[in-house]
This record gives sequence, structure tokens and C-alpha cells, in this order.
Amino acid sequence: MLRPSVVFREGDLVPVVEWSVAPSGWLGAVVIFALSASAATSSEGGADRSAAARVTLPVIRSFEYVGDNRVVLDKRDDWRDPSSARERQVTTGGSDAGLALLASYQWGRPVRVRVMVQMAAAPPPGVVVTLTGQSAEGLLSMPPSKPIGSTEGGALIEFAPTAQENLPARITNVAGQVRWELKVGRHRIILGRSQHVVLVTAGPPRRAESWPVAGVGAEPELRDHNAFTAFRLEHAVLIASGARSATEAAEHIWRYAMHHYDLSADSDLNPWELLDEDGAGQCMTVASFIEAAVKMLGFPGGRVVYVYPSLTRPKNPTLVATPHPVIPGAFTVEGSDYDLRGQFRTVGTGGATSGSLARHSPEQAAAHQGAHGVERLKMRDGYGELHNYATAFVVDEGGIRSYFGGGYSRGPYHTAEDFLAAACTAVVWAYEVGDSDEWKTICDLPGPGYWWGNGERFHPPEKSVK
Repeated sequence: MLRPSVVFREGDLVPVVEWSVAPSGWLGAVVIFALSASAATSSEGGADRSAAARVTLPVIRSFEYVGDNRVVLDKRDDWRDPSSARERQVTTGGSDAGLALLASYQWGRPVRVRVMVQMAAAPPPGVVVTLTGQSAEGLLSMPPSKPIGSTEGGALIEFAPTAQENLPARITNVAGQVRWELKVGRHRIILGRSQHVVLVTAGPPRRAESWPVAGVGAEPELRDHNAFTAFRLEHAVLIASGARSATEAAEHIWRYAMHHYDLSADSDLNPWELLDEDGAGQCMTVASFIEAAVKMLGFPGGRVVYVYPSLTRPKNPTLVATPHPVIPGAFTVEGSDYDLRGQFRTVGTGGATSGSLARHSPEQAAAHQGAHGVERLKMRDGYGELHNYATAFVVDEGGIRSYFGGGYSRGPYHTAEDFLAAACTAVVWAYEVGDSDEWKTICDLPGPGYWWGNGERFHPPEKSVK
């Protein structure tokens, strides 16, 4: 969790200046109320009670960030979708006793704010008034700024301070305190301090498009989980901290997510649940989590793909099929969705020895029929588990394509063939037992299955060949 910086300490001895401050969540935001007391110092630095009397206790009436991404929702307690009207509100500042809220800024730009200072009366004509934000964190330090406007007869003064340094060109968070000092002529008034957390991203958050996040394409259609909440963005920044490119961010997030893979998890899981310490998901959930986090950090491009073996060339023109170098008629297939139409064959007692009408003996056909009368092509991993496909988040950047696999412990890979070969030890036909609607039993005969690496006929190591 992010915590406020405690490095800053006020150097001036102005013990009577206090703000009523209360934490708002755990992001380090504060509620700003009117000063309960104030003091002024002369140009020589000593206490100047007469100056304070003339200025009459100015206070910061409102504060808001300017130029931030302005899409982060004010939900901070957990990873879940926002449910209340308050949680669906965009974080802003502004009104009396308003919040100096969390801000999200695109890297390479300075932090800018708008501050409204309430005076008892307008400063005398010709008197120069400035507002300065002093911080031990240079990225939050704001040099003196003059008013850009005023209302209430000049008593409510608007300032637009800008940080003296641009935010770094990397994913990071900037946290610290700012001490606000108002200077009226030669006299300085310490208005108090505020706490800030700035999440630095590559740009405004972008929507994830894969079905586990967007919900579109699932049957039945699922809920859209593309909510840019403060909790999710803060954790995406923490996980990808230091990344300067989409590829680096994806690798950081993949290394985090690979510890949350579980083949037995619910397939319809909200991918953001992987932010839970015990959260776990299947490969498509993990890959979609990587996509959602990378895009929330503002990186363009990137997509989720499904990669799987096939023993026939797919007919879907949107799929990319690369011939296997050894196995005749076999392909590595890649697409934005898993096209299962070419992954079944009818169980029959006549026809070819492989393909869509493999020859089964009457006994084999009876045993392999299941409830649907078909066998399904599966990929077998190194642990003997059967899968339909492998899922990856893919980034094309700087002429290099990188595949980050959901559930993979190694990577990234740079071609679909290498990515599939890392997970697929063999391609096999499997049949359904009874009406389980699950194809988990390997068809030894008539087969054929193949070891994906060398193209030799596959037989389960634990079974003898009949």
C-alpha cells in the first residue's frame, strides 16, 4: 500500500499553525479544513503578529489537480467493480473542505494544481501576492506563482502553481507533503501542509478488450470490468514500477501474475481478483489481467491471443496458421479467439486412420462415443494435463514481438511457435466418458497423437502400447 512520505519536516517554527487533517482511505489523501490558527513572519523571519492581524487569517478554501488523467474512480478499498454512486465518481477536488485527492499524471509532464485562497479582504492595490509550495520531493515543489484571478471583491484569490520539474518518463508514484506559503508584500504566512500521491503513467487509462475483462463474446455475456478505480491503478503502478515501455510493464505484471495461475479456477473470474493475495485464475484470466493492467497504465496496443495446435489447416481466415516443421498437416494456430470448429472429429468405425473420420474398432467406437459422438484435439503439457489452448498477452514494440503466457513460468517468447512449444509436449485426441461434457481421456488407438517437439507417434508414458 502507498503511504505518505514522512521525510518532509517544516523548518520554520510556527507552532500555532495547524490544519485539521484526516486520512481519506490509505492512498495518502487528506481532507483540508480551514486553519484553526495562523501566524505570519516578517521578511526577517521573526513572528509578525501585526502582519497576521492585517491579513486576517487567510485559508486554503479549495484545491484540485490540473492536467491529470481525470478518469480514475474514487474506489479505494479493494479490487472489485465500483458499486455505489460515490465509488463511480471521478476523483476531483474543488469545494470547501474538499479533498486533495489522488492524481494520475502522464509521465514527462509537471504536476499542476489550482488553489483558491480565501482572504478576509482584498490585498491593497499594488501589493504583490504569491503562493509557493515547498516540498522535500522536488517533483512536488512549486515555485512562487501569482494570482490568475479573484472573486468576492478580490478576497478569494485563484492560483495555478506548477511543479518546477517534469515527472520522470517511467511508471512510478510520487508521494510527499507540500507546505503552502502565502506571501503578501514582504510578509509570509504559512497556510499549512497537504499530503499528495501522484501516480505516473504512460498516458490516460485505456480499455481492455479481451472477454474476461470486457465481457463481450462470452456466452452468456459477462459484466464489463473496465473500471479505472484508484485501487486498481495504484496496484498496477506498484507492480510495474520503473517500467519505461509496454514490454517492460507487461513483463513486470506477468512475473507478478504467474504466481496466481490455477488451471482449476473459475473460468469466468474477474481478472482483477488476481490483486487479492489468494486470487487465482486460468490462463485466459491471467493473460487478460496483464492486458488490463498494461492498458490501465496508458500503453497503446497489446492484445490477448489464443495459441493452439491443429492437425488440419483452419478455415477461419482471421486465424494465423504456421505449418509444423515435422508433423504432416499440423499447424500452430494463433487468433484473437479459440476456434474450436476444427478441433473435433467424429468417432466412427470406417474411413481414414486419422483426421475427421479416424477408424475405430467397434469396441473403441462404443467406448469413445460419449454423449456427443466426437473426440476433441487437446494439447498435453509437461505434467500430463490436457488443455484446449495457451493464452498470451502480446506486445509489438520496437520491431520485437513478445508473448507473455498466462500460467507460464518462463518467457517472454517471440514467436507463436516457440510460445506453443514451451507448453505443448504432445497433441492428442481425447474422448468424453459418459455425458461429462469433458474430454479428458486420451485416445491411444486409433490415435494418432504426436510428440510436438519431434513429431513421433505419441503413447502415454504411463501406459503400454497395445
